[in-house]
Amino acid sequence: MRKLLCAVVVAMIGLSAFGSSSFAASPIKVFVYNKQIKTDSAPFIEKDTVLVPLRAVAESLEATVSWDSKKNAVSIRKWSETIVLTVGQRSGLLLGKPQVFGDSIILSVPVQLIKGRIYVPLRFVSEQYGYRVEWENNTVYIDSPFDADAHATLYEGDLQAARELIINKPLSEIHYSDKPLEGIEDDEHISSTYLFPEGETLRFYLIRNGTISLVEIKDDFFIITWQASIGQGDGLKQFIEKKFKDERGTAQKIEKSFVYYSTGFLGDSSHESSGIIDLVGKITVTGHKSMIDGKVSQEVGTIGLKQSEEIRTVGLEK
Repeated sequence: MRKLLCAVVVAMIGLSAFGSSSFAASPIKVFVYNKQIKTDSAPFIEKDTVLVPLRAVAESLEATVSWDSKKNAVSIRKWSETIVLTVGQRSGLLLGKPQVFGDSIILSVPVQLIKGRIYVPLRFVSEQYGYRVEWENNTVYIDSPFDADAHATLYEGDLQAARELIINKPLSEIHYSDKPLEGIEDDEHISSTYLFPEGETLRFYLIRNGTISLVEIKDDFFIITWQASIGQGDGLKQFIEKKFKDERGTAQKIEKSFVYYSTGFLGDSSHESSGIIDLVGKITVTGHKSMIDGKVSQEVGTIGLKQSEEIRTVGLEK
């Protein structure tokens, strides 16, 4: 069985068994989605860290790579995100994606230029793009963000379980097909509302920070393909009335009822609720719970992520 090296938020590559040698006993191979990458320069180990040839790995993940010889820097672009790294430095920039702690990124070891090839730490792949990376028998496996069980749940499982998986996905792991809108930040009142079309899990709306986004799951990644500003106020009402501004991306006309789930907090109080929005825009609350200082202050109905008679869409969810 493969030993898990790093997931989306892994902190270290953890190859101490190899010591500090820069060379392994046999050449390191790299597989992406079970297909071996053919490279003209081999990965190697240095200071307990696997370094991989950037261009070969990035292009196999459908990212584009460009080189700036004047700045001695390389740019990697995937979705709307561009990462800029400089040879000899551990720090870089991540552009085109909202960042909680700014746009700086730190690598475990500096970027290296060897015989005309750029090398980066393997963990860079998982940390910046969310792929799972595994190590076994001197071989690197780069794979889907979801393991087999999570994948089956998301694509084929019960609606409730699949939607629970979605709302538990860290928002930092959502990507953008276009330049993201700037949301309205409020350190005191933070809330998120998910709206799922009837029978679906592979696309949903997300209302947060004064914006509404259409998120589609493509190749196991959460991608915002449309976004608009709705300002402050009742997000569900604005969604129903289609009060959108500054639209970006490709809008979709979804003529279905929606199941919604909302959660948030203000100071030491928190809330969560669920309900249904029918085809004419009528909202029916199915459950609501309020808490103050960790204790339930109000609870009505049952909070759920599916309608009682809802059946999962078979095949393409459109």
